[in-house]
Amino acid sequence: MRQPKLALLVAAGATLILTACGGGGEDPTATTEAPPTSAASPTPAETTKNVTPRTTLPPRTPGADYDEAAATALINATVLLPEDLDVLSAWTVQSDAPQDNAAFAAAQPDQAGDIDACGRLTGRTVTLQPEDIIGAFIGGETLTFFSQLTVYKNEAGATTCAELAAQRLVAPGALARLFAGVFVDPNAVVVTPVDYPAVGDGSFAATLTGQTNAQGTVIDITILVVGFRSRNVSAAVGSVRSGSAPPSDELKQYVDMVLQRLEANQ
Repeated sequence: MRQPKLALLVAAGATLILTACGGGGEDPTATTEAPPTSAASPTPAETTKNVTPRTTLPPRTPGADYDEAAATALINATVLLPEDLDVLSAWTVQSDAPQDNAAFAAAQPDQAGDIDACGRLTGRTVTLQPEDIIGAFIGGETLTFFSQLTVYKNEAGATTCAELAAQRLVAPGALARLFAGVFVDPNAVVVTPVDYPAVGDGSFAATLTGQTNAQGTVIDITILVVGFRSRNVSAAVGSVRSGSAPPSDELKQYVDMVLQRLEANQ
Protein backbone atom coordinates (compact mmCIF):
# COMPACT_ATOMS: atom_id res chain seq x y z
CA MET A 1 0.00 0.00 0.00
CA ARG A 2 1.27 3.45 -0.83
CA GLN A 3 1.82 5.70 2.12
CA PRO A 4 -0.98 8.28 2.22
CA LYS A 5 0.48 11.79 2.17
CA LEU A 6 -2.38 13.26 4.18
CA ALA A 7 -0.12 15.08 6.61
CA LEU A 8 1.58 16.91 3.76
CA LEU A 9 -1.75 17.90 2.26
CA VAL A 10 -3.14 19.13 5.54
CA ALA A 11 0.02 21.10 6.24
CA ALA A 12 -0.56 23.09 3.08
CA GLY A 13 -4.12 23.87 4.04
CA ALA A 14 -3.56 24.47 7.71
CA THR A 15 -1.33 27.44 6.97
CA LEU A 16 -4.46 29.13 5.67
CA ILE A 17 -6.84 28.17 8.46
CA LEU A 18 -6.00 31.36 10.36
CA THR A 19 -8.87 33.08 8.56
CA ALA A 20 -11.39 30.60 9.94
CA CYS A 21 -11.24 31.68 13.58
CA GLY A 22 -14.52 33.51 13.96
CA GLY A 23 -14.85 35.93 16.86
CA GLY A 24 -17.62 36.69 19.28
CA GLY A 25 -18.75 33.08 19.44
CA GLU A 26 -20.05 33.08 15.86
CA ASP A 27 -19.95 29.79 13.95
CA PRO A 28 -18.62 30.61 10.47
CA THR A 29 -19.87 27.27 9.16
CA ALA A 30 -23.45 27.86 10.26
CA THR A 31 -24.66 28.90 6.83
CA THR A 32 -22.53 26.55 4.74
CA GLU A 33 -22.97 22.98 3.61
CA ALA A 34 -24.55 21.10 6.51
CA PRO A 35 -26.72 21.58 9.63
CA PRO A 36 -25.35 21.21 13.17
CA THR A 37 -25.04 17.80 14.73
CA SER A 38 -26.17 16.86 18.21
CA ALA A 39 -23.04 15.05 19.35
CA ALA A 40 -22.44 15.17 23.07
CA SER A 41 -19.60 17.31 24.37
CA PRO A 42 -16.62 15.46 25.88
CA THR A 43 -16.11 15.51 29.62
CA PRO A 44 -13.31 17.97 30.45
CA ALA A 45 -12.14 15.99 33.48
CA GLU A 46 -11.48 12.98 31.25
CA THR A 47 -9.76 14.72 28.35
CA THR A 48 -7.89 17.78 29.59
CA LYS A 49 -4.13 17.46 29.91
CA ASN A 50 -2.86 20.22 32.19
CA VAL A 51 0.62 21.36 31.23
CA THR A 52 3.04 24.16 31.89
CA PRO A 53 4.14 26.30 28.95
CA ARG A 54 7.11 25.03 26.98
CA THR A 55 8.71 28.40 27.73
CA THR A 56 7.66 31.01 30.28
CA LEU A 57 8.03 34.39 28.63
CA PRO A 58 8.90 37.60 30.51
CA PRO A 59 5.89 39.56 31.82
CA ARG A 60 4.46 42.06 29.36
CA THR A 61 3.27 45.61 29.94
CA PRO A 62 -0.54 45.40 30.08
CA GLY A 63 -2.10 46.66 26.87
CA ALA A 64 1.20 47.01 25.00
CA ASP A 65 1.19 46.05 21.33
CA TYR A 66 3.19 43.03 20.21
CA ASP A 67 6.04 43.25 17.72
CA GLU A 68 7.22 40.44 15.45
CA ALA A 69 9.85 39.20 17.89
CA ALA A 70 7.34 38.93 20.74
CA ALA A 71 4.83 37.26 18.40
CA THR A 72 7.38 34.66 17.31
CA ALA A 73 8.34 33.92 20.92
CA LEU A 74 4.69 33.41 21.85
CA ILE A 75 4.12 31.01 18.96
CA ASN A 76 7.27 29.03 19.76
CA ALA A 77 6.13 28.65 23.38
CA THR A 78 2.71 27.41 22.31
CA VAL A 79 2.71 25.31 19.13
CA LEU A 80 2.28 21.54 19.44
CA LEU A 81 5.36 19.35 19.01
CA PRO A 82 5.79 15.54 19.12
CA GLU A 83 6.62 15.47 22.84
CA ASP A 84 3.19 16.95 23.53
CA LEU A 85 1.61 13.79 22.12
CA ASP A 86 3.39 11.47 24.54
CA VAL A 87 0.15 9.75 25.56
CA LEU A 88 0.02 8.30 22.05
CA SER A 89 2.46 6.27 19.95
CA ALA A 90 5.61 7.87 18.54
CA TRP A 91 4.99 11.00 16.45
CA THR A 92 7.22 13.12 14.25
CA VAL A 93 7.16 16.60 12.72
CA GLN A 94 5.99 16.20 9.15
CA SER A 95 5.94 19.90 8.34
CA ASP A 96 6.89 23.09 10.19
CA ALA A 97 5.90 26.18 8.22
CA PRO A 98 6.38 29.72 9.57
CA GLN A 99 4.47 32.33 7.58
CA ASP A 100 5.58 35.94 7.79
CA ASN A 101 3.58 38.71 6.17
CA ALA A 102 5.40 38.44 2.84
CA ALA A 103 4.57 34.72 2.62
CA PHE A 104 0.98 35.38 3.68
CA ALA A 105 0.52 38.04 0.98
CA ALA A 106 2.01 35.74 -1.66
CA ALA A 107 -0.25 32.85 -0.66
CA GLN A 108 -3.41 34.97 -0.39
CA PRO A 109 -2.99 38.13 -2.48
CA ASP A 110 -6.70 38.89 -2.21
CA GLN A 111 -6.27 39.22 1.56
CA ALA A 112 -2.97 41.10 1.63
CA GLY A 113 -4.85 44.19 2.79
CA ASP A 114 -5.66 42.36 6.02
CA ILE A 115 -2.02 42.70 7.08
CA ASP A 116 -2.37 46.43 7.70
CA ALA A 117 -6.07 46.36 8.56
CA CYS A 118 -5.55 43.78 11.31
CA GLY A 119 -1.95 44.38 12.31
CA ARG A 120 -0.91 40.85 11.40
CA LEU A 121 2.62 40.00 12.56
CA THR A 122 3.43 36.36 11.83
CA GLY A 123 2.12 32.81 11.91
CA ARG A 124 3.28 29.22 12.04
CA THR A 125 1.81 25.80 11.30
CA VAL A 126 3.22 22.54 12.63
CA THR A 127 1.86 19.26 11.30
CA LEU A 128 2.57 16.01 13.14
CA GLN A 129 2.21 12.45 11.88
CA PRO A 130 2.75 9.02 13.45
CA GLU A 131 6.05 7.31 12.74
CA ASP A 132 4.01 4.31 11.61
CA ILE A 133 1.57 6.20 9.41
CA ILE A 134 0.76 3.14 7.30
CA GLY A 135 -0.24 1.22 10.42
CA ALA A 136 -2.33 4.18 11.57
CA PHE A 137 -4.03 4.33 8.18
CA ILE A 138 -4.82 0.61 8.14
CA GLY A 139 -6.03 0.73 11.75
CA GLY A 140 -8.32 3.70 11.17
CA GLU A 141 -6.39 5.81 13.65
CA THR A 142 -5.56 9.51 13.54
CA LEU A 143 -3.13 10.34 10.73
CA THR A 144 -2.39 13.96 11.54
CA PHE A 145 -2.51 16.50 14.33
CA PHE A 146 -1.84 20.10 13.43
CA SER A 147 -1.69 23.41 15.23
CA GLN A 148 -1.69 26.82 13.57
CA LEU A 149 -1.25 30.18 15.25
CA THR A 150 -1.33 33.73 13.93
CA VAL A 151 -0.41 36.69 16.12
CA TYR A 152 -1.61 40.27 15.64
CA LYS A 153 -0.32 43.46 17.22
CA ASN A 154 -3.32 43.65 19.54
CA GLU A 155 -6.70 42.15 20.32
CA ALA A 156 -8.58 44.72 18.24
CA GLY A 157 -6.72 43.63 15.12
CA ALA A 158 -7.32 39.95 15.79
CA THR A 159 -11.02 40.66 16.27
CA THR A 160 -11.17 42.61 13.00
CA CYS A 161 -9.66 39.72 11.05
CA ALA A 162 -12.01 37.25 12.75
CA GLU A 163 -14.99 39.33 11.63
CA LEU A 164 -13.66 39.53 8.07
CA ALA A 165 -13.18 35.77 8.03
CA ALA A 166 -16.71 35.11 9.25
CA GLN A 167 -18.03 37.13 6.30
CA ARG A 168 -15.92 35.24 3.77
CA LEU A 169 -16.78 31.79 5.05
CA VAL A 170 -20.50 32.00 4.30
CA ALA A 171 -19.74 31.09 0.66
CA PRO A 172 -20.23 27.40 -0.28
CA GLY A 173 -16.96 25.49 -0.15
CA ALA A 174 -15.10 28.42 1.43
CA LEU A 175 -13.97 26.54 4.54
CA ALA A 176 -12.82 23.55 2.48
CA ARG A 177 -10.76 25.84 0.23
CA LEU A 178 -8.77 27.02 3.24
CA PHE A 179 -7.18 23.55 3.11
CA ALA A 180 -5.61 24.30 -0.26
CA GLY A 181 -4.79 21.17 -2.26
CA VAL A 182 -6.36 18.76 0.23
CA PHE A 183 -9.76 18.03 -1.30
CA VAL A 184 -10.36 16.87 -4.86
CA ASP A 185 -13.54 18.96 -5.05
CA PRO A 186 -13.98 21.57 -2.29
CA ASN A 187 -17.59 22.17 -3.34
CA ALA A 188 -18.39 18.52 -2.61
CA VAL A 189 -16.95 18.63 0.91
CA VAL A 190 -19.56 18.20 3.63
CA VAL A 191 -18.99 20.64 6.49
CA THR A 192 -20.71 19.70 9.73
CA PRO A 193 -20.59 21.98 12.78
CA VAL A 194 -19.59 20.04 15.88
CA ASP A 195 -21.07 20.47 19.35
CA TYR A 196 -17.94 21.53 21.21
CA PRO A 197 -17.35 23.62 24.36
CA ALA A 198 -16.59 27.31 23.80
CA VAL A 199 -12.86 28.05 23.63
CA GLY A 200 -11.11 31.33 24.40
CA ASP A 201 -12.71 34.56 23.24
CA GLY A 202 -14.66 33.06 20.36
CA SER A 203 -14.53 29.69 18.65
CA PHE A 204 -16.04 27.19 16.25
CA ALA A 205 -15.62 23.47 15.64
CA ALA A 206 -16.45 21.54 12.51
CA THR A 207 -15.66 18.43 10.51
CA LEU A 208 -14.89 18.51 6.80
CA THR A 209 -15.52 15.25 4.96
CA GLY A 210 -14.48 14.74 1.36
CA GLN A 211 -12.10 12.98 -0.97
CA THR A 212 -8.37 13.54 -1.33
CA ASN A 213 -5.86 12.25 -3.84
CA ALA A 214 -3.15 10.37 -1.94
CA GLN A 215 -0.42 9.62 -4.51
CA GLY A 216 -2.93 8.69 -7.19
CA THR A 217 -5.39 6.89 -4.91
CA VAL A 218 -8.59 8.76 -4.08
CA ILE A 219 -9.66 8.14 -0.49
CA ASP A 220 -12.22 9.60 1.90
CA ILE A 221 -10.91 11.70 4.78
CA THR A 222 -12.41 13.77 7.57
CA ILE A 223 -10.72 16.76 9.15
CA LEU A 224 -11.82 17.87 12.61
CA VAL A 225 -10.79 21.45 13.32
CA VAL A 226 -11.35 23.71 16.32
CA GLY A 227 -10.63 27.36 15.56
CA PHE A 228 -10.54 29.97 18.28
CA ARG A 229 -9.21 33.36 19.31
CA SER A 230 -7.34 34.14 22.52
CA ARG A 231 -6.86 37.89 22.82
CA ASN A 232 -4.52 38.86 19.96
CA VAL A 233 -3.97 35.33 18.65
CA SER A 234 -6.04 33.23 16.29
CA ALA A 235 -5.45 29.50 16.52
CA ALA A 236 -6.59 26.29 14.92
CA VAL A 237 -5.98 22.79 16.25
CA GLY A 238 -7.09 19.78 14.25
CA SER A 239 -6.79 16.12 13.40
CA VAL A 240 -7.38 13.89 10.39
CA ARG A 241 -8.65 10.36 9.89
CA SER A 242 -9.70 8.23 6.95
CA GLY A 243 -12.96 6.33 7.11
CA SER A 244 -14.38 7.99 10.21
CA ALA A 245 -14.45 11.37 11.90
CA PRO A 246 -11.63 12.03 14.38
CA PRO A 247 -13.00 11.90 17.95
CA SER A 248 -13.37 15.29 19.59
CA ASP A 249 -12.36 13.93 22.99
CA GLU A 250 -9.00 12.88 21.55
CA LEU A 251 -8.39 16.36 20.14
CA LYS A 252 -9.69 18.29 23.14
CA GLN A 253 -6.62 17.81 25.31
CA TYR A 254 -4.49 19.45 22.62
CA VAL A 255 -6.91 22.33 22.09
CA ASP A 256 -6.79 22.88 25.85
CA MET A 257 -2.99 22.65 25.83
CA VAL A 258 -2.65 25.37 23.20
CA LEU A 259 -5.12 27.63 25.00
CA GLN A 260 -3.40 27.11 28.38
CA ARG A 261 -0.03 28.02 26.92
CA LEU A 262 -1.39 31.15 25.27
CA GLU A 263 -3.14 32.36 28.39
CA ALA A 264 -0.03 31.73 30.51
CA ASN A 265 2.11 33.91 28.27
CA GLN A 266 -0.15 36.64 26.92
